[in-house]
Amino acid sequence: MSRFIKLSNMILHIQHVNRILIKPNKYNIYMTDRIDTYQDSIEICATTQPVDYMIVKKWIDNCDKMK
Repeated sequence: MSRFIKLSNMILHIQHVNRILIKPNKYNIYMTDRIDTYQDSIEICATTQPVDYMIVKKWIDNCDKMK
């Protein structure tokens, strides 16, 4: 499994993902370390960012399969 998630405008290191709040058609990704990032959370919306939303959805689905 990759250690990074490549989105349209950033690459996330998965070790810095603290939690993901799953809402209908939206993910809020909370980061643990703000050294290299300008924000402590990232919002991914299915309607405004459909490609990024599907990338995160597939990553979450893949994590569920690993259990």
